[in-house]
Amino acid sequence: MEPTTTAAAATAGQQAFGFNGMFLLIIVFFIVFMFLTSRSQKKREEEQKKAINSLQKGDKVILMGGIVGTVAGFNDQIIEVKVAENTKFSVLPSGIVSVYKNQPLDNGAKTK
Repeated sequence: MEPTTTAAAATAGQQAFGFNGMFLLIIVFFIVFMFLTSRSQKKREEEQKKAINSLQKGDKVILMGGIVGTVAGFNDQIIEVKVAENTKFSVLPSGIVSVYKNQPLDNGAKTK
């Protein structure tokens, strides 16, 4: 018993749509993924810029190399960070990774 021409055409149509549909689905997922990642990255950059613009003397900061210090002052576009007694670093605002205002720094040590 041979399949009818309409059944054969429907099967051929499903196979063609299957490949094209899968390809289209992958492209849609890729576009949605790119949109969501770029949106979250922009949000993170805005929050970082806002935190750096609101820096005040005495705020705790973490620098790009993992160095923890306290803001000691400002010069034009340079921020002075005190990391130890008689030791200050001059850093650009882009070198600051995190800002802690009136919050204790969690050093990752586990307490029992």
